[in-house]
Amino acid sequence: MARPIDATSVKRILIRGLNWRLGDSLMTTPFLSAVRQRFPAAAITLVVPPRVARIFEANPDLDEILFFDTHGAQRSLRSRLAFAGELRRRKFDLAFLLQRALEAALIAFLARIPIRIGYDSDGRGLLLTHSLHETWRIRTSNQHQADYHLEMLSRFFPGDGARPPLRMAALAQDLETLNQKAPSNGLDLGKPYLVLAPGTSYGVAKRWAVAHWRALAMRLSAAFPNIQLVLAGTEEDGLYCAEIARGGGLVDLSGKTTLGELVQLLSGARLLITIDNGNSHLACALGTPLLALFGSSNPVTTGPWGRPEDLIYHKVYCSPCCDKDCREKHHQCMEEITVDEVFAGAAKRLWPRQAEV
Repeated sequence: MARPIDATSVKRILIRGLNWRLGDSLMTTPFLSAVRQRFPAAAITLVVPPRVARIFEANPDLDEILFFDTHGAQRSLRSRLAFAGELRRRKFDLAFLLQRALEAALIAFLARIPIRIGYDSDGRGLLLTHSLHETWRIRTSNQHQADYHLEMLSRFFPGDGARPPLRMAALAQDLETLNQKAPSNGLDLGKPYLVLAPGTSYGVAKRWAVAHWRALAMRLSAAFPNIQLVLAGTEEDGLYCAEIARGGGLVDLSGKTTLGELVQLLSGARLLITIDNGNSHLACALGTPLLALFGSSNPVTTGPWGRPEDLIYHKVYCSPCCDKDCREKHHQCMEEITVDEVFAGAAKRLWPRQAEV
């Protein structure tokens, strides 16, 4: 049985964050807020790779962000041992390991952090002083991913059961660069706009058909002629978004914005229509009106945090599968989401009185 923890003795906290994806990292921010609530006077340091650091920039729950990158500065064993040495010199009292790999626990162990809390995944239980048994699975669990992280805290430091919101800061310098970039791409930020974010870095099973996006854009343009329609996405989404944009009536910003500029873009949007991707979680963090289309994904584990009313999902016999490609070859889970249904949801959010008529 794990020894009791004297919370009053905890002055310096290390949190090992996740290595990947906008959405997954955003779903750790309620945990950061909850840690700050439990330890208001502690110095809290987050360790993440540089590629996700912008998500946590200016987060008021953190005192410091340290970079750890196994594909960069910490590629070699020697550099990883040196990083553990740096952590040891900082004399952390407690480590929360959101990252579930053996390596995360080993570095905390080598750093001689006296209290090491995490799930016993990847055979690392013996390296932890306080562990939780790993049972969560993204496809089958009935627990949201953010709650899964929060349980790591509440198990050893019970609180009031609050579920803090997702959080990401919009920075002034990103608005400045977006203001410079938007006009040359056909977007007037001074006029109303909504954003379509159809892409995903995880296979094609999550996607809604190009023809559906085009038909939706035509319906929205006809019904709301004063609202600009903007496509957003990464460079990886570029070809897919370009195919949608060929239907006309869309400003295509896919691959043309930084993460910070995307934050500002969504902050000013009247509505975001998207699928299960990082943009849906970003909208939740920013308070942007949202419509998220789910098919192959599990809406319980990765749906909009605290906003189930913003989800469109039709349960079919093979969903959720969480596959990259539809194993049944029919894509029924996404095909059952109709243009009429999405347009009605969008109209309700854009023009509530009109939608009620």
